[in-house]
Amino acid sequence: MPLPHPYPRGWYRFRYSHEMRPGEVVTGRFFGKDLVGFRTASGRACVVDSHCTHLGAHLGDGRVEGETLECPFHGWCWDGDGRCTHVPFAERIPPRAALGAYEVIERNGIVYLWHDTTGGAPDFDVPVAPEVEDPGWMRVWVHRQVIRSHIQEPRENACDVAHTPVLHARSFPMYPGMTPEIKNWSEDAEARTLRFDICGYTGRPGSPPVENPSTFAFAGPGHATMRMERPLPLLFLFPLTPVDDEHLVFTMMVYTRRRSRLPLVDKLLGRLAAKRFTMALREDYTIFNRKVFYDEPVLSSADGPIHRLRNWMKPFYPPAEEDAAAGAGEGDTATGAADHAGRENGAAPRPVSPPSAARSRGRAATGDRSASRAMDGTGPS
Repeated sequence: MPLPHPYPRGWYRFRYSHEMRPGEVVTGRFFGKDLVGFRTASGRACVVDSHCTHLGAHLGDGRVEGETLECPFHGWCWDGDGRCTHVPFAERIPPRAALGAYEVIERNGIVYLWHDTTGGAPDFDVPVAPEVEDPGWMRVWVHRQVIRSHIQEPRENACDVAHTPVLHARSFPMYPGMTPEIKNWSEDAEARTLRFDICGYTGRPGSPPVENPSTFAFAGPGHATMRMERPLPLLFLFPLTPVDDEHLVFTMMVYTRRRSRLPLVDKLLGRLAAKRFTMALREDYTIFNRKVFYDEPVLSSADGPIHRLRNWMKPFYPPAEEDAAAGAGEGDTATGAADHAGRENGAAPRPVSPPSAARSRGRAATGDRSASRAMDGTGPS
């Protein structure tokens, strides 16, 4: 089976809200093509295809006029729904004048666009994270990186508990002999959401292990949050957006609660925690940039419910791609453990990837380490 379609349908981050001020035009490359965003005079955030359908000028060089984006070449004006509203010197607007436009919402300080290769309308929403607008919370960190990966793999990584004590032994040392546990798995088919708790254990040998739970929540493939209370209250936003069929933008925004009379102390502690998570992400990137995707991986009883997550992801792919997304996920149990034991002694799995991804990852395997690159850097917000 091939690697799943690179663009499962859903809401994806285009820009942070503060990056699109009224009257500004911004650009971005996502889903294998250039897109242009602009905010109208009334404050509406819009995202459209990048090239004017008149004679092909790039609208990223245009300007905002009221509620429309004006083409820099001949002055044709386009609204946020892709309609041409004005053609200078012409008696009428050509009937075929239309521009590709995207459904846009703003949640949690982020401009999200809806992307569906089949043209389907949005059928779920991005949940509001109340902490983002709560004056009792503050943003302390922003991390943004382009990595070579399919969007499904970082999502699977969240429930891959067996890699934590190995790959992240330095960034997140665990209690000796213990791996994180996944509990309280919950899916909402109507809201297209998934929630589960990851319970990690820390402590020194000879003392009782200390449980440090965190809660993951997904809304489609492009949006995820993680919340924890120990060692301090933190909210993480993890929006992912495909750049093309080989790369995606991995974003992490971190918020912490104001707990003391010294906000700078709270901010410093929040940043220190965020730096540890950024360190762990960079450890993941070294794997993502060089790994291959197995549609039927050989899993052990120690692995998390990877196939269960693949089954949850399945409805977001175009119909012809659904089976590839799920892999051989039938028969998973609530914990995704003993149900995979039968594959331990089977034939070796077959690595699969689309031709372009195979070429890309082949370069990485021969020494190209430049796949992961910073976009806007990492650090305090």
